[in-house]
Amino acid sequence: MFLLFFCYALCVVIRCVVAFFLLCALRYALLSFASLPFVALCSLLFLRLMAKTVDFVVVFDDGVRKRHYHETEKGDVIYFVVQLEVEFKGQWKVAIRYDCSHGFAHMDKYDIKGKRTKRPLNLRFESALTYGDWDINENWQKYKEEFLRGIQG
Repeated sequence: MFLLFFCYALCVVIRCVVAFFLLCALRYALLSFASLPFVALCSLLFLRLMAKTVDFVVVFDDGVRKRHYHETEKGDVIYFVVQLEVEFKGQWKVAIRYDCSHGFAHMDKYDIKGKRTKRPLNLRFESALTYGDWDINENWQKYKEEFLRGIQG
């Protein structure tokens, strides 16, 4: 598992380094003959391409997994989703989700019937991401059982 994570992290680093050098070369070439607004536009493109995306799945047990996705820009988390998924009748269903899809960090808890309970977290995105990841790692068995029994919290 560690080797798989290490290979993934190495690929992300290599991709960022290659993108950085290519964009630096493009920016240098543009500075020599381009207008200032065009260079500014290319600089914004450069910053957007340097945003980092992390996306992985952790399998806890047969039919239980955690999906983790987040984007950072200039070191700040700008979007995240961490969710526990349970396989039920051949389909993956979300049991609990931490995300910021409505512009604020919150937790959605589901039961087997699809009923949802939303709870705001009142945390910065970075803290909510860390908390959600930790909570699912620590309590995935409890959340799986509650989901399958139809309990919401």
